[in-house]
Amino acid sequence: MDRSILTVAKELASVVHKHSDGEIAKHCTAIVRECYELGSEERGERLIVCTSLVERGHIGTDPEEPVVVRAFGLDTEEKRCEWLER
Repeated sequence: MDRSILTVAKELASVVHKHSDGEIAKHCTAIVRECYELGSEERGERLIVCTSLVERGHIGTDPEEPVVVRAFGLDTEEKRCEWLER
């Protein structure tokens, strides 16, 4: 692993919604991790929670389209690359 481009953040805890329907409970979760952002702004870095880039399947939407594409209007590869670079 090249530590100049990748950092591992240890998971301290997770919180999940206590609901009998797993399809509902899965949308009400949080993960608490160690802080790993120290100095990221000064280095010009942006931190992205990777799972947010692949979340999909909301009711009434295209089940194949990630939410981030719809939310930010990233309907072309060029827009996606520009968004990630920015």
